[in-house]
Amino acid sequence: MKSINDVVWDPAGLAPVIVQDAGSGAVLALAKMDRPGLAVTLATGRPAYWKAEGEHTAGCAGHTLQMITAVRLACDGRAILLRVQSAGPVCRTGSPTCFEETLTAEIATRRRRDASRLAQDAVVQWSAEAAEGA
Repeated sequence: MKSINDVVWDPAGLAPVIVQDAGSGAVLALAKMDRPGLAVTLATGRPAYWKAEGEHTAGCAGHTLQMITAVRLACDGRAILLRVQSAGPVCRTGSPTCFEETLTAEIATRRRRDASRLAQDAVVQWSAEAAEGA
């Protein structure tokens, strides 16, 4: 079993926190936590995320109540996983997850301009198969 002393803090004294829905397994958000925030989190069962102003907030956007069902530490100590039950949306946009948007790479390809050809944009979709070969 790991303890708060096993967390590897970055130079600013923070560690990344992956917030996961305990029921569905969906990744809800990526947050940060400092040592005092983690201590409060472990003592209360409610997350105390770090904000840029150095304050702590309960819920990724500061307005969502979350109850922790499990706290895990990555094997190298560099990331914390919180499994939570959320009462409401997690994202500042009102979405249930901060990861709703699909990321694509857009590559502009130009063809010779003449009467029948115009500049054309091609959208390239990322795939796990392509990434493995990269």
